[in-house]
Amino acid sequence: MTLLSSRRGRVRRSLRETFAWRESELEVWHGVKFALDTAIPTLGGLLLGQPELGFIGALAGSLFSFSDAPGALSTRLLLLLEMTGAMLIFGVLGFFLGAHSPLFWAILLGLVFGAGWLQLIAHSFSSPLRWGAIALVSTAGLPGATWSLAGMVIFAALVSATTRFTGDRFFPEAAPVVPVATDAEERSRLQRIRFCVLYALAAMVALVVGQWRGLTHPMWITTTVLLVMQPAACSSVERIIQRAFGTVLGVGAAAVTVTLFHSVWGLFVAIVVLSYVLPYAATRNYWLQTALFSWLILVLYDFASLSHFNPHLLGERLLDVTIGCLIALGAIVLAFVPLSKSRLRV
Repeated sequence: MTLLSSRRGRVRRSLRETFAWRESELEVWHGVKFALDTAIPTLGGLLLGQPELGFIGALAGSLFSFSDAPGALSTRLLLLLEMTGAMLIFGVLGFFLGAHSPLFWAILLGLVFGAGWLQLIAHSFSSPLRWGAIALVSTAGLPGATWSLAGMVIFAALVSATTRFTGDRFFPEAAPVVPVATDAEERSRLQRIRFCVLYALAAMVALVVGQWRGLTHPMWITTTVLLVMQPAACSSVERIIQRAFGTVLGVGAAAVTVTLFHSVWGLFVAIVVLSYVLPYAATRNYWLQTALFSWLILVLYDFASLSHFNPHLLGERLLDVTIGCLIALGAIVLAFVPLSKSRLRV
């Protein structure tokens, strides 16, 4: 009875932490920076008469903003360069190789394994590899990709570099504040390898499932796996719950937005507002960040289609994230299930 009560108490504490509302330490500049990093590439695509380029630029800009970290300006710019290089190199490889090439799968395996390993030893340096893997799977099924897409990613990187320089020069007190990653427990070499192998296999299974089901955006499943799997069981389960809950809220909000706004400029205003609020959501709770980011992504799709939104995207987003969470949960169970002591000695 005592053991059962103890377990119930741990579950209640875990749920409270999962939905905890943390205080944000961000300044006004953080929201302005996120909005600029997203809105300027979006506006650029619109002025060029190619809103789909604006979509790519906005997505790249928001990812660059999320990957910013405290430190010297030179370190932040170097991280931005690494992220840009990874997205461009592996995005091009994904497009030319395609998901049917054995080399494509070998590269994906290596990228995700490396990202998992770096999560275990230096969390802040895992972003380039992880976003490189996402770029690889995203462009593998991208029809009619052109070099202008790469140009827009470079443009978004230049915008992000400018806002980083501006913030460092004029708003030094508003250094980037990102949610602190949960420290992973000390693990043996075998345990680390097991996590990284399952991390990579889960990402590959996610892409295979998406392709097998004939989904339009199978990379959403893979992205979910890559973002929710953490080098600790508890934090991984919390992320799964938060991502699923946040996605439901974000899809619901996006459904209302695309129904009410039929003007491209109205959608642009919504994109700017959502981008401004995103960093404050990210520091409060991951479910709120997921809700706003899902909302933003779907509004960007409406923007790219010039308000000819495909309503099936709403259901597909929910389905893809759900499948990704289930795959990640299975991988987490296999990654962290205790092994016999004789097998843990490395």
